[in-house]
Amino acid sequence: MRKPGVLLAVGAVVAMASPAGFERLACAQSEPAPSPFGRAGQLVFGIPRLLPLVAVNSWSVSSSAANDAPAGTWVSFGNHPSGLNVYDLPRLGFDAFAARHFSLGVDLAGYATLGATPSPGNPTVSILGAAPHVGYVAPLGGVSTFWLRAGIAYYLLAEKGVDAGGSGGVPWSFTWHQLDADLEAHLVLTAFAHMAVTVGFVVEAPLTGRFDEVRAGAASVDAGAGWVHVGVVGGLLTYL
Repeated sequence: MRKPGVLLAVGAVVAMASPAGFERLACAQSEPAPSPFGRAGQLVFGIPRLLPLVAVNSWSVSSSAANDAPAGTWVSFGNHPSGLNVYDLPRLGFDAFAARHFSLGVDLAGYATLGATPSPGNPTVSILGAAPHVGYVAPLGGVSTFWLRAGIAYYLLAEKGVDAGGSGGVPWSFTWHQLDADLEAHLVLTAFAHMAVTVGFVVEAPLTGRFDEVRAGAASVDAGAGWVHVGVVGGLLTYL
């Protein structure tokens, strides 16, 4: 009696030798495999800080003069309760993998109050941020990847307001410039082709910073400043 395994093997060979079998094999070979995250030449677009989860922020200004700078240390879940935080802004990210596992990119952020003039309790605000960085991808297996990024970040925060008092109030304005060292570690989950969800731990520490304020009827403030940020964020990416 012939062995069933031999009969199955012969049947498989005959099936593959038929024109239909060759067509199925060609289709299977022509279907591209999902592209892994981090291959050379890959482009990545995303919002790596779409959702602030938890953060610690600490502000300081090296001036004893009265001023309107945000100051102190806060722990926040989600967006900062004041609604004014350069690190809470969603950032548009653009990255390119120059070589396998190695990336170059930049994140950009911005915010501006439009169509309003300062009034007591309602200042106008504008924020600009740019963060160039280099990155390295370490595959963890399956759909998980670890993406380390390091670089610098520059922020400009400008605010204009009016304090109640007198006939027309007391106008004031300040600017906060800061250059940070930026370190990030993102877990990238690529369950779907060309799309990824990220959860990241970010740390930004000031390299240099400056606070300047002008207030009617008071001396101007020109002093060093520092803003330290540590946080956990969620994001979305697409890669091509």
